[in-house]
Amino acid sequence: IYCPPSEEGSGASIQIGRTSGSDLAKQLDRWEWKQCKPPRQSLPSPGSVEFIIEDDYRITVHHRKSGSLRQYAVVRFQEDTRYYKIDRNDYPDAVALVSAPALSSVTHNTEIDETGSADSDETIIYNGKEYRKSELCNATLHWLGLSEHERIASSYMPPEFMIFEENWGVTLTMDHVTPTSASIVCTQAGGAPTGELQTGSWYMIENWTQEYGWMEVEHVFQGDLAWTMEAWSIPKNEKSEWSVNWEFLYGELPPGRYRMAKEIMDFRKSGDFDESIYFAYFEIEADADNTKQAVDPEVTVTHYPAHKTLYEPTAVEDVDSQYDKEEFVITKLHYEDLDGEWVCGEYKYKYRLEITGRMPNAAKSTTYIVLSNAEDITFDQTWKASGFSSNMADYFDPSVAVIVGHKLFS
Repeated sequence: IYCPPSEEGSGASIQIGRTSGSDLAKQLDRWEWKQCKPPRQSLPSPGSVEFIIEDDYRITVHHRKSGSLRQYAVVRFQEDTRYYKIDRNDYPDAVALVSAPALSSVTHNTEIDETGSADSDETIIYNGKEYRKSELCNATLHWLGLSEHERIASSYMPPEFMIFEENWGVTLTMDHVTPTSASIVCTQAGGAPTGELQTGSWYMIENWTQEYGWMEVEHVFQGDLAWTMEAWSIPKNEKSEWSVNWEFLYGELPPGRYRMAKEIMDFRKSGDFDESIYFAYFEIEADADNTKQAVDPEVTVTHYPAHKTLYEPTAVEDVDSQYDKEEFVITKLHYEDLDGEWVCGEYKYKYRLEITGRMPNAAKSTTYIVLSNAEDITFDQTWKASGFSSNMADYFDPSVAVIVGHKLFS
């Protein structure tokens, strides 16, 4: 079953045919796949090739595409599903096995209301659970309109129906939400964990899109991510809270629906553990009072006290260019006043430091611009405070220091 990549806005096209079992066997012998954990996002149906073998043994190879979504092959047999990281050449090899003349095409062009809500916000029941139609993306609404045979033929799995969370009694919520930061509140009560529950610094933020559902927010950080390796214990029958500042990674989030993914581990002993993804849902609401107004460079002096030097944040459309030129990306407006002190927001600082180093396993070095009242800040302190650490104690007190820019270089 071949579902070619489709043009945006076009209907799904499923092509069904037969291919040589011996040719597929040769490819399977040659391919070297590495088994991995299930993906954190649903895998796309357009661009997939699925081979259905005797006894309903299924192998699906997904199109390699750019972006944050990793590349996978999925093997299913009865109740067993396994995921593999694949090589960049495996997808075209899989497509080459499909003989175009032997294919018959089944095309669907279901009309869907742009809002996804159709005439009314009716309730849809899937696997015994109720969903409001307005909460489902267009791709899922299209999938629900297919026949049972067509659903089976498609490798699409609605992201709204995917369940990642194990029964470990963990609930994540968000508090103190701003466009650049929040506190994650983790409540543990009941469930059936078999060891000690832990989490680390890793997280991911997804934005709800009406067209495709949950998709990871585009990164503004262009370097190699290096998450700190600490494991934070989640005590049973208690609440835990962690502070997260995502400005370095995702920038300032516009109004919309979001969810943050955190990886939780049920740790029994070294090499013996289970992992699961939990989500905390939140919204960024439009607030006219907090909307930042653009600064007109011709009237800067009238908006800020007299100063020697003023640094404005780098425009979003110029960020990639600055990274390419290995020049500084300014993230916070700051200036040097006439007394020689540095000002950012409501705080004043004695020093403007440039702190250089290389994060663990990073391909490039990083220089941070830090306004500070202390001269002895290290690179290790700075990269953790830039958003990579889940330990609240690693972040700078804004009265002591603030990161206002950075650059990457070879």
